[in-house]
Amino acid sequence: MDYLKEKSLLVVGGTGFIGSALLQKANKLGMKTTSLSLKKPINTNIIESTNYLITDTSNFENLQDVFADLKFNYIVNLAGYINHDLISNGGFSIVQSQINLLNNLVSLFNVKKLIRFIQIGSSDEYGLNKSPQMETSREDPISPYSLAKVMNAQYLQMLNKTENFPAVILRLFLVYGPRQKMNRLIPHVIKSCIQNTNFTLSEGNQIKDFTYVEDVVDFILISLIKKNVEGNIINVGSGKQISVKNIVEMINSKIKLGNPKFSKKFNKNIENNELIPDLSKSKKLLNLSSKTSLDDGLQRTIDWYKTNLQLL
Repeated sequence: MDYLKEKSLLVVGGTGFIGSALLQKANKLGMKTTSLSLKKPINTNIIESTNYLITDTSNFENLQDVFADLKFNYIVNLAGYINHDLISNGGFSIVQSQINLLNNLVSLFNVKKLIRFIQIGSSDEYGLNKSPQMETSREDPISPYSLAKVMNAQYLQMLNKTENFPAVILRLFLVYGPRQKMNRLIPHVIKSCIQNTNFTLSEGNQIKDFTYVEDVVDFILISLIKKNVEGNIINVGSGKQISVKNIVEMINSKIKLGNPKFSKKFNKNIENNELIPDLSKSKKLLNLSSKTSLDDGLQRTIDWYKTNLQLL
């Protein structure tokens, strides 16, 4: 990836765990990196040599001022905190904020200057579609969050067709690794086990695809430079499937502490119990596969939390 050296990269949502990992790898490649977010990063997520911009991303005038003298070769939009609130619980604000941000970004940056725009989507866009989920399937959003992701993907595909906007949409399945927030499954289980507590989860019969964050970063970076991929939606996953119960038991076995209990009472009302990506398009267009085994990725994640848990 020598071609990326000295190129400028803007990561929207760069203070999150995927964004931090992306900025870290991009800096190692010699890229000039900038993060844009609503809030400052916590200490464990600060990446040296990155320029952090903190502003209201929904306000177009604010963004105009911030980027008055800045140009970027690449933009990766990781914005959009995972939130599954219903419309009746204020969920429409999630749709508004994500659409407004994307439109602001598109309006700000001249397509002639921009080499590639990567939109990060979610497997939630498939809703209750049967596995393996394919990019050609009609999306079936079951939350305002997933609806916003679908709308953004189709908006960018339309712009690519009508105005040659250089967008690629990466639809991520479950991602895990260091720096992930505690309200996600794997960090929650790791913390509970390290602290040797009893904790209750769903039955754990859901089958998922878990991809280590550094592998996801490699997919994002290769998407910046691959030719003839603009306008595509591409699934990103490990190609390995495992039940939630089994992954919890793997973590418990590695830490040798904690007491997980599985209960029907904690099952979600609406959830696709089999989120397994079809990766043929990813292999064809990106020619890349996940390289970190679940065993290795979990151990590296556990080691990080053991060291940093008191800082979170």
